[in-house]
Amino acid sequence: MGTMLRSATSFLVLSLVAIQAVVASTIRPGTYLIQDTRTKLFLSIGPVPRLYPSIDVAVRLFPESSPFLEPWTVKEGADGGIIVISARSGVPDKYRITSKENAVIVSVQKKPETWNTEQVGEGPLVVAIKMPYDDKVFTANEDEFPQVTLQPSIGEDNQRFRFIPIERELYHRNRFTVQDTC
Repeated sequence: MGTMLRSATSFLVLSLVAIQAVVASTIRPGTYLIQDTRTKLFLSIGPVPRLYPSIDVAVRLFPESSPFLEPWTVKEGADGGIIVISARSGVPDKYRITSKENAVIVSVQKKPETWNTEQVGEGPLVVAIKMPYDDKVFTANEDEFPQVTLQPSIGEDNQRFRFIPIERELYHRNRFTVQDTC
C-alpha cells in the first residue's frame, strides 16, 4: 500500500511539473518582439506609405537598430490556444498580420487572422508560427529586403521564431521624450 501511494504521489508530482513546463512555454497575451532565430532579425513593417485608405504591406525582417523595429501585440483567439498578432504602431490593432496567397502581410483592411504556435525547441518561446488547419508556417527569406512568406513546414531554422516579451516600453518613437533607464 505504501509503495502504491509513493508511486501515485510521484506520478502526480511529475504530472504537475510537466503541466508547469507546458504553461511556461506558452505564448501568453502581451507585447513581444518577434525574432527570426537564424538571422537574428526582427519581424517588422515598413516603410508604410502614408496613403488613405491604408494599403497592405509585406512583413519584413529588420535589425534591432532599425527605426522600423516593431513591437507586436499578441492576443488569445476565440478558441483558446490560437493567437492574433497585431502591430503596436499607430492605433492599437490597426495593422494586423494576415496572409495573401503565400505572403505574410499586415493589413488595415482585412479581418485579423488567427495563427497557431508550435514549440520547436531552443528555449521556451521559440516556435513555428503556422496557419491553422494547414501545414504552412512563417518562413524568413534571405534577400536584400527580407520578407516573411508562408511555406510548407520542413523544420528549417528559417521557420523558427523567438518571442521576446516586452515588460514595458523601453523606448519612445518620439526621440525628444526622455525616459529613465531600466
